[in-house]
Amino acid sequence: MRQFICAALMAGLVGISAPAMAKGDKYLDALNVQLGYREATSYAVNAEKRGIDVGIEPIDKDGMQRLLGNDTKKFRPYDVAITNNSQFRIYINQITIVHAGTQQAFAWVDLDGVVDAIDPGGRGNKDDMRGAALRNNVIDKALAHGVVAPGETVQGIVFVKAKYRDEGAALFLQIQNLKRVAFLDFTLALK
Repeated sequence: MRQFICAALMAGLVGISAPAMAKGDKYLDALNVQLGYREATSYAVNAEKRGIDVGIEPIDKDGMQRLLGNDTKKFRPYDVAITNNSQFRIYINQITIVHAGTQQAFAWVDLDGVVDAIDPGGRGNKDDMRGAALRNNVIDKALAHGVVAPGETVQGIVFVKAKYRDEGAALFLQIQNLKRVAFLDFTLALK
């Protein structure tokens, strides 16, 4: 009798938890989705200077939902790749959104603002966990300053306020050659 009761309780617990486990959470699922690896020259908009290639493409609404768990109309994400085909290590020194005509910088996009715009909302432990997953995901996938060795490609997302894109924005990257004190400036139009 005791074994029967234990088996019935276990079956009841499994029956209750199985549907909850089957339904995935889009914010947690997005943690495992990465940008598809591509060389910078394969992007729709790309530029090359002294063996350094930079490519940029917009990420559509479906891509944003897949990569981050949700989308927002306040920000437009761009997939950016930098390929170092030179023989020297380089450093991604500056990542800025500028006006395409004047090269004047727009206000900096804070990743907290991006997280707030995509925020799963709600209250409680489950929503706090989802918010933390989203925050970590945005930080992990954003294009970061850093060193790129010869032959390497780095990729990341750059977030642009939607209103800047409408005002003729461009991506400005300043890349430093670590062998010399020399900077290469790249300006790519955001389409």
